[in-house]
Amino acid sequence: MITPVEINSAAEWAADYSNLQQGAFAVGSTLYAMVRPITSEHMHMYSSTNQGLTWTLEDAAGEPSNTTGAACSYDGANTVWVAWGGPPSEGGLFLYVAAFDTATNTWGTPFRNELVDVGKMLSVCFRSDGTLFMGYLSPDTSSGLAYSIFDTIGSIFTALSVELAPGILTLPEYSANVDIETMVLAGDAIPATTIYYAYQTSDVSAIPQMQNGIFFSTFTAGDAITNFFTVPGQIGTPSQPSPQAFEAQGPPFMGPPAVCGAGNVVIPMAQLSAAGGNYASLYVSTNGGVSWTLDTAAAGIDPGVTPGAADSCWTAPGAFWSGSKLYCVYAQLHGGITPASSIRVTSTTPDFADPPSTWTWTATTALDYTNIPGMVAGTNGFTFPNYTLAGSEILFGTDVTGPGNSVEAWFIILSSATAGGRLMGTFVGFVTAGQCSGGVK
Repeated sequence: MITPVEINSAAEWAADYSNLQQGAFAVGSTLYAMVRPITSEHMHMYSSTNQGLTWTLEDAAGEPSNTTGAACSYDGANTVWVAWGGPPSEGGLFLYVAAFDTATNTWGTPFRNELVDVGKMLSVCFRSDGTLFMGYLSPDTSSGLAYSIFDTIGSIFTALSVELAPGILTLPEYSANVDIETMVLAGDAIPATTIYYAYQTSDVSAIPQMQNGIFFSTFTAGDAITNFFTVPGQIGTPSQPSPQAFEAQGPPFMGPPAVCGAGNVVIPMAQLSAAGGNYASLYVSTNGGVSWTLDTAAAGIDPGVTPGAADSCWTAPGAFWSGSKLYCVYAQLHGGITPASSIRVTSTTPDFADPPSTWTWTATTALDYTNIPGMVAGTNGFTFPNYTLAGSEILFGTDVTGPGNSVEAWFIILSSATAGGRLMGTFVGFVTAGQCSGGVK
């Protein structure tokens, strides 16, 4: 039986979990987890040097004390850059940035800008020019999606709430009533030069042709937004006023991109089967985001499921590139009963010269709700996951609706050692730290 390790019984995961960005992360051999106490506006940083078996609160005296949630990005050296929106108690969702030094495990002095109204879905990426990119939902731009830039060398904000979705504004179907509800992103390296990001419109948008639209772009050096791409069949189709090719049980239905080198980028999706139910799939670009190809295999990326049989993909999968293999993780429903009762892990050695529908996948159930004491089918299970690839291990976190209907955040390490082509799913440690913050529509 797997034994959970508790970080803080009255804390929640730091970030809005709909962006699938946050959870535990690794800096070298040390693991870190940002959690937020339910009863205060502080942001805790915990560390573990034994693969998650025990955790230590770092620099409690210097930690941020006015947060609503946070997102972070590692600079590849010793610093984790953290951004957050200020709490309602300050009278506005101001933008803050602070550095956490992993060499000394101490917080730096926060930098604040009061001219930015930060909404949900804050995602950040540290860039090779020493700047921190921050993307988020915001009322400050026409599309409702914005970015700000912080120069970590000069300690100054150099761009504030700039339009991040200019491409969508040029579409003939667009109007001010279109609602962007989430965004995911990933950099091409640590630190990043190019950022790949995707965003989706709401399924309740007032413009039917713009419902559930999916769009991709790249953010390059010089703060240029390029390679705007609209997923085929998603918008501008009057005969199908409410496209449903991709739809998870709750936003988002796409996970953060996995950058696989040489212009190869993968974005995992929860795709709606014609027979009903979702299944895990993905979009692939081999030219740095200029064009994309959907995996059209009948079972998507998991040969162990049957689309339409209600053993479906509950929320967006996560995708990770190890340098030679592509791994995907998702929360799986059984019999249409929610929340998800298991976690599936799939892997492939992709040939990017061939269509993704020809790739061969192997899969296993890495975790089942019966592994956790007191869980009841149809009452307890897994909901919104987040993932990180750290060397040869997948750091995996998920909301768990646990015994007594409590909502908890769990942390799991999956070893990516293989045996007979199957991911073994070796569990090294757990962390339970309360529910995730942020609002899911």
